[in-house]
Amino acid sequence: MREIDGAAGRSISHFVSMSLLYKMSWLVGVIMLGAVAANGNPTYIAGSIAVIALAFLFRNPQISVPILIILSLPTGALISMIGAPAAKLPWLVSALSFSLWPVAFLSVKRCKKIPGFIQLSIIFVVYSLVLSFSQRNSLTEITAGFKRYFQGYGIMFALGFFAICAKEIRIIYKLIIFVAMLQLPFAIYELLVLVPLRGGLEAGGEATDVVAGTFGANLFGGSANAEMAAFVLIVFCFLMARWRGHLLATRTFLILASLCLAPLTLGETKIVVFIFPMILAILLRKEFIRDPVKHIPVIIVGGLLSLLFGYIYISVMDSSMVGDSLTSTIQYNVGANGYGNNILNRTTVLSFWLEKHSIESPGYLFFGHGIGSAYLGMNNPVPGHIALQYPRYGIDLTTASTLLWDTGLVGLILHISIYLCAWGRAARLWTSVRNASVRADLLGIQAALGIFIVFTVYRDSSVNLIAFEMVIALVLGYLAWLIHSHEDLSTVKYGKLA
Repeated sequence: MREIDGAAGRSISHFVSMSLLYKMSWLVGVIMLGAVAANGNPTYIAGSIAVIALAFLFRNPQISVPILIILSLPTGALISMIGAPAAKLPWLVSALSFSLWPVAFLSVKRCKKIPGFIQLSIIFVVYSLVLSFSQRNSLTEITAGFKRYFQGYGIMFALGFFAICAKEIRIIYKLIIFVAMLQLPFAIYELLVLVPLRGGLEAGGEATDVVAGTFGANLFGGSANAEMAAFVLIVFCFLMARWRGHLLATRTFLILASLCLAPLTLGETKIVVFIFPMILAILLRKEFIRDPVKHIPVIIVGGLLSLLFGYIYISVMDSSMVGDSLTSTIQYNVGANGYGNNILNRTTVLSFWLEKHSIESPGYLFFGHGIGSAYLGMNNPVPGHIALQYPRYGIDLTTASTLLWDTGLVGLILHISIYLCAWGRAARLWTSVRNASVRADLLGIQAALGIFIVFTVYRDSSVNLIAFEMVIALVLGYLAWLIHSHEDLSTVKYGKLA
């Protein structure tokens, strides 16, 4: 009886806390709307309306996650097509994601145990904030850095703490597949309309890297084509794992897989040549060890597809010879040439950081200069104070270099540890469950984690691009949801996708 009273007390306390936060959100929104109505500034009015909308979504977190997926993954395309009117959309998406934080932490009691990688994520947030404020950096720089680093964490915490039911997970699952299917028509449009504006196929990779699906095509360079490729490859991994587990019909798999992979042939993203065989190795490694001969045909097909991607990128999209393309790629990745307009490339950006910090105080070597300090960005109103010291170097070229400058070795180790811990937890769960859907999805999660680790040293999108951060958060959040619910999988009905 005492246990029932305790549970009732906790439920009442949770309800009161949620209601109080909800009413306060409405009150703030109404006050802001009334205050700015007389001002007549459309930006302020839109912001106030957004606060009221967020208050509604705050009360209905199950609606927030699908809305976040719809808004965040096509954000780049909307900004590319609409232009300035959509420039504030990422801030709205970030605000919606951050609004999930208090709801998630108020619901943490529902979890029997918080997974280790979620704990590491929370530690990373606290560490970054304490470090940044201890450096006495400006509040605007810290705020901008915090927004860029953690704008996807709301979804991760929501999925990990809410114990969202299987029906809602299926809706999210299918919504993500739908977004993956959208990449092809957007990629075709970008190839036919935007590539000619940048010089056509004759201009090589300088023009064709604008094919970035819904992740954001930039006519002036710096498109998110690699992030689009990573996203469709992650969806392909989940589809293939389910097909291998006899949860997806072969015909359905071939159609969906073809639509997923087709955008990769319309632009120039050389990293696919490395990532594609890597994810196949991750997906097939367990079965290959048991029966290698049986899986030789799949390996051959995967190898041929990798060669096809390589041929398209080098001969068609890059308009160059294999030898010349390989030499150029090596030079701006591990050689002496800078990447793009930067002085540094993906390798020298790390050696440059070490060179600067082996002379200075060792405190910066281990702990960095605070979040936001290394980010320069295009048209960024809040450039980091360290980035301003090296404006043409590109010290924020990759996630690894950004983390080293901002949070030091400790921050980089924490960040990578989140992925490694998630990998180990997925492997442990795979051995303890017999549900075919769960086992298939866990392999897909591990393949996605492999991509995230590669992107740590390849791009800065893990701590900068909202669409890619949402993909990371969805994968980690889904893993946390599986861990939370796996003890009673007999009541979880996943169903097939087709």
